[in-house]
Amino acid sequence: MEIFNGIGLERVESKQIKSKQGTLHEEKARMRKKIISKIKKLPKCYTVQADDVICENLIGLPEYQTAKTIFCFASMPTEVNTRAVIEDALQRGKRICVPKCIGKGTMEVREITDFSDLQLGFYGIMEPKSICPIVQRDEIDLGIIPGVTCNKKGERLGHGGGYYDRFLKEIEFPTAILCRERIMESRIPMMKHDVRIQIVITESGVWR
Repeated sequence: MEIFNGIGLERVESKQIKSKQGTLHEEKARMRKKIISKIKKLPKCYTVQADDVICENLIGLPEYQTAKTIFCFASMPTEVNTRAVIEDALQRGKRICVPKCIGKGTMEVREITDFSDLQLGFYGIMEPKSICPIVQRDEIDLGIIPGVTCNKKGERLGHGGGYYDRFLKEIEFPTAILCRERIMESRIPMMKHDVRIQIVITESGVWR
């Protein structure tokens, strides 16, 4: 029988943790690839209809109605279209702030007052121009978070950069994720640092 001292046990446990994390990374990558392929095959009529209802469900939230400053991503073609939400918030006189990548895994938040404040940035994502004022996290009342997919428990699969997991650490504002029903997964591989989203919004309803 092999006997381990304290240091030996720590090394074994460390290797086991790293092995598990590596397996989860691979599982996430496979799921991400599968879902993105699925999104590209969704009928245009479905995505347009679903996105409209998802945005209506979001706008109807009490958290949205009372929020003065809203964090919202500028959607990519594969994501739920957030243009209607941003337009509605601006028309209501709310502050809208949008993420801007400033380095690997890090981003800042800047306020926009019009879509002309956006320009093409990292990874082909629309981002605020550098002249837009920075908004601090403690000023935000509601965060609308993107994702490749999620489940109704708020477990989220992102694009793999870790931007949102870092950004959402120790926040105080409520978070919501927008996802189409046809690309939802019942189980999402979660790692220790992954942040669960509080409100899940699809075309079928709202889950908390």
